Amino acid sequence: MKFKSAQHFVVVSIVAILFLSFSSSHPVGRTGAPGDGLCSDCHGGSGGGFDGDVTMSGVPTNAEPGVTYTVTVDVDVSVGSPIRGGFQILALKDANDTQAGTWSNNDGNSSIKQGSSGRFYFGHMPAQNFGGGSNLSWEADWEAPAINDDVTFYMVANLANGSGSSGDKIITNQFTTTIVVVDPLEVDFSNIMGVTCNGDSDGSATATVSGGNPPYTIDWASGESGTMANSLAGGSQGVTITDNDDTVIIENITIPEPDEIDADPDILDIDCFGNENGAVNINPFGGTGTLTCEWSFDEGCEQEDLEGGTYFVTITDEQDCSTVVEIEVFEPDELILNMSSTDANAGNDGTATCRPSGGTSPYDFAWSNGVIDNGTMSSIDNLVPGDYEVTVTDENGCQEVNTVNVGGLACNISAVAEVNDVLCYGESSGSIVLNVSGVSTGVSYLWSNGFTTSSIFDIPIGTYSVTITESPSCVETLSGLVVSEPDTLQAALTFLVNPTCSNSNDGGINLGIAGGVPGYDLMWSNGLTNDTLIMGMDTVINLPDTLTQLGVGTYAYTLSDSNGCTIVDSVILNNADVMPPVILLRQFAVLLDDNGMAPPIDFSDVDAGTFDNCELGEIDFDTGPLSCVDIGIQGFTVVVYDTNGNSSEAIASVVIEDVTPPEINCLSSNIVVSTCGPVNYVIPIATDNCDIPVVSLVDGLASGEDFPVGTTEITYEAIDACGNAAECSFNVTVNNNLDVEATVVDASCSEANGSIELDISGGTPPYTVNPSNLTGLAAGNYELDIMDDSGCSTTITVSVGQSDNNLSGIISTTEPICHGENSGSVSVNVMGGSGDYSFEYASGVNPDALSAGEYEVVITDNIEGCQITESFEINEPEELMIAFNNVDVVPCTGELVNFDYSVTGGTAPYSESIEVVGSEVTLVISDDNGCAVSSSFMQMLIDLPLAITDVVVTDADDAVLGSINVNIEGGVAPYSYVWNDENGSAVGDTEDLDGLTPGEYTLIITDANGCVVMATYTVDMVSGIEDLNEDIKINVFPNPSSSVVNFKFEKKIPKAFTIFNANGARILKSDNLTAKSEVDVAQFSNGLYLVKFEFEDFVVLKTFFKI
Repeated sequence: MKFKSAQHFVVVSIVAILFLSFSSSHPVGRTGAPGDGLCSDCHGGSGGGFDGDVTMSGVPTNAEPGVTYTVTVDVDVSVGSPIRGGFQILALKDANDTQAGTWSNNDGNSSIKQGSSGRFYFGHMPAQNFGGGSNLSWEADWEAPAINDDVTFYMVANLANGSGSSGDKIITNQFTTTIVVVDPLEVDFSNIMGVTCNGDSDGSATATVSGGNPPYTIDWASGESGTMANSLAGGSQGVTITDNDDTVIIENITIPEPDEIDADPDILDIDCFGNENGAVNINPFGGTGTLTCEWSFDEGCEQEDLEGGTYFVTITDEQDCSTVVEIEVFEPDELILNMSSTDANAGNDGTATCRPSGGTSPYDFAWSNGVIDNGTMSSIDNLVPGDYEVTVTDENGCQEVNTVNVGGLACNISAVAEVNDVLCYGESSGSIVLNVSGVSTGVSYLWSNGFTTSSIFDIPIGTYSVTITESPSCVETLSGLVVSEPDTLQAALTFLVNPTCSNSNDGGINLGIAGGVPGYDLMWSNGLTNDTLIMGMDTVINLPDTLTQLGVGTYAYTLSDSNGCTIVDSVILNNADVMPPVILLRQFAVLLDDNGMAPPIDFSDVDAGTFDNCELGEIDFDTGPLSCVDIGIQGFTVVVYDTNGNSSEAIASVVIEDVTPPEINCLSSNIVVSTCGPVNYVIPIATDNCDIPVVSLVDGLASGEDFPVGTTEITYEAIDACGNAAECSFNVTVNNNLDVEATVVDASCSEANGSIELDISGGTPPYTVNPSNLTGLAAGNYELDIMDDSGCSTTITVSVGQSDNNLSGIISTTEPICHGENSGSVSVNVMGGSGDYSFEYASGVNPDALSAGEYEVVITDNIEGCQITESFEINEPEELMIAFNNVDVVPCTGELVNFDYSVTGGTAPYSESIEVVGSEVTLVISDDNGCAVSSSFMQMLIDLPLAITDVVVTDADDAVLGSINVNIEGGVAPYSYVWNDENGSAVGDTEDLDGLTPGEYTLIITDANGCVVMATYTVDMVSGIEDLNEDIKINVFPNPSSSVVNFKFEKKIPKAFTIFNANGARILKSDNLTAKSEVDVAQFSNGLYLVKFEFEDFVVLKTFFKI
């Protein structure tokens, strides 16, 4: 059986080997990777004398996450001739040896399998024959995972002999790629500035690139490179960003560009030749902001009164961009009338023709014979000899007049017209008188107003013509005979001042005169004088007629010119007072009488100077009679009128007071009783002028109470509602003639053998004595109460002495040296007695350590038992005290300059010592007894002197402007800031400054005390941007310090530091720095110090105080 088992096992093993050697698919987990087996677990032997390599390609050493790579696995034979070959490859993350990436798209002779551990294997399916060659290859896609890690590919290949698993050569290899998750390459644009003018290329923008693999290359469409471009054209501009991996993105940025400046002009052409009434409204548009227009002769986008011609207008926007537009204002040709005629040989057969040129056709024709025509020419016929006038008006309203003569028989009519103007405006007093010659009889006249006389009279203003006819062929016409009139005669008020009051004479009239015909006469009805002055001929220039010191009333005047034209009018001056009276009031107090009444008060009682700008009139003020119901502060309406009817209203405050005290009557007179016990009496009654007063007992005992022996004063008080009070008093006398006399027998010092015997008289026997036992008494004081049968009592104190006491004490004291000490003492010298004494003080009193105060000592003769008590007092000096009267310090540093003080108490003379620790000044005063007192004050009135404690200077580079950030401490807020550049120009008034170009900047800080600190900082140009916030990682402590200053660096350690004093002098420099460094400043002078920490590419400034 054992033999069969062994044979069976061998058979099974051979089958497995054959299976693996000729497997059509690779088994998983045979790469030799961590956690995997190896193909040599099944294949092996001598290796068949084969050798070779297994390699992979297609994956770079730095793979990108998410990218799919085509992996080629090559199995190459270098030694021997294997029959077939197979492979397997696995990709694992180095961090945790788990599956890395995703396999896919394998070729037809391979497969991708998943193992039980979640790993995926790419391998042969089936194994391939070399066929006499030396290379086999397989392909699949592998997608790199999105991780930050290394990925190792574990490869294994089998060079097989084709006849089982023995004699095969197993070869392995590894390949590692590094994957770094890189953010997508992105760009943000900022500081986008549009082009100044349309078509310019001065736009700018800043590109901030992130993601990808820096460094970056930034190429702008303008040909510029770098983070900032300053020569960009308007519109969409392309920006190409390339990172270090040659990843390229192209983004577009829109650069704002203003619209092109242009115009849409409205042109009003010249209407008539020679006129200057052209107008242009440019109507500019485009550009930036408000547009301005500049002409060769003026500025403004709207122009009037222009001549015809061509104008060039420059339009400019707020960015100083401009364009020139050409404007043409058209002017028509001159209107010329070409006249022609034919003679009237038959008397009335003449003709006249007008052919216009220029102007704007068509034309309107108006002939002097009344013919109206329209067209491009006009002719009239059937004319008698004479001159014919034509008025031509073109399309634009331009006119020309010309005359043409129609010849014929001789006509010698000559006429001259004398025109007389209208005398006064609006009248019909004009006339035209003709002087005609060269005519025979039978002449007729026809005027334009229809009159047929040779002259016309009483006519109004107007233009007249007359036709003088001798025959149809002999006619003379006079036209354009103008009858005019003077301007309207006027008197106008240039100003009027009404009198301020009805009874004042401060009004005024200023009368200006115009129109009419010079040679004026102005008469005032009340005979007032004037200062009218008329100058000139055709033009009247008037000095206004001014009347002053006028009162209210009507002032009439008559104005005549040299033609006798007259106007009559008047000026009314009214009262100008519209100001109401000013009411000034004071509070008035009224006292009610004994009956609670007071008469009405007068306005004068509350008036505090009421006045009016003119004159006061009626005053309405009525309080009516006042009574108790009015007590308090009451308001009464006051209405004050002036004589012009203006009024004001106010409230007068009146205090109605009742100061009359109540009347109280003690009905009970003095009461005398002879027994002790309750005493009853009549309660007083009280009356008042306004209300019922309150009666109360203020002293003594109430009725019905037990009164003591003797006289008791009873006082009652009556108080009314206003607090007025009155009192009345009476006495209650209890006559107790109880009298006690005591006889004392003293006791001896050592025995209680004294006694007291009482002799009582008066009162009502029998008597009661307490205590009742008055024998066998020791020396001492005894208080005895004696009461008679009626309850009257008395108390006496009786002293029982020591009959044989001869003690006496002499007290000697020593006072404390200093106030408040317990260094006083007492000594007692006893006289008499046995000589054996004891001394007893109050509890806690030490006779050798006494402070100031009053004391008693009980002296006892210990043998004879006699006692005496002696009193004594311990005094002390007054308390030693310091008072600071004045402390002077420098306001900007707190440095002590001087102080005054005074000393009281103690024992003079005094000595002083002063100790200064930091900012605390301590004064110690010692008196002649060595007693001392101290008092301190702080010598700095401010927490810290004004100082710049922290400074961070950010240098500028190509993309970012520099900045200076400072921290201010000390001084007295608020602070003012002034920044100046290296040219001395002011560039800021805030604590921090940014947007800086390279250069020097000086900061001047002034606090509320007027203290000033100043510092200069340099902003350099650097090639890159560095995090300059390292100062927040530098701690300087303690600050202020008197001995040692520590520098603690939490992030970077500077390469060196330098300490400067407030004057800029270098005190110390060191390049020996650790994460925590210590500097001994004990020998430094007190004051502010600056520490400059130098890093590789920037500096940080800190400050500290030495105290």
